[in-house]
Amino acid sequence: GRLEFELVDCGKLKCDPVAFARADATKHRAYIDIDPARLAGLSLTAPRTGDRMCPLGMGGCHRLVSDVLIDRKLPARLRSSVPVLRDGDAIVWLVGIQPDERYKVTATSNTMVRVTYREDQT
Repeated sequence: GRLEFELVDCGKLKCDPVAFARADATKHRAYIDIDPARLAGLSLTAPRTGDRMCPLGMGGCHRLVSDVLIDRKLPARLRSSVPVLRDGDAIVWLVGIQPDERYKVTATSNTMVRVTYREDQT
């Protein structure tokens, strides 16, 4: 798969950035709050043994990615194929599953990034 990034100026929205991000997010589209200069450093990988993240909505609690995938009832045979968006070693988004709390859009976000995952067509 591949990723597409689009900057969204929160000041030009007619509603709260959090509400906009929540309403427009889909399985293959997420909104993150990250410095646009860091976009070039984002990478798409497979899950790694011992990966940890802070699932959105869990108040900053760290969880093993394997536990998040089990909680979501993803079959074991599919867990290693879940794309993982990373900022260095930090997980930004388990694509199609769960974004990370540390990259969430807030009411004070000035710019957010719309991240769209496009699956390879075979």
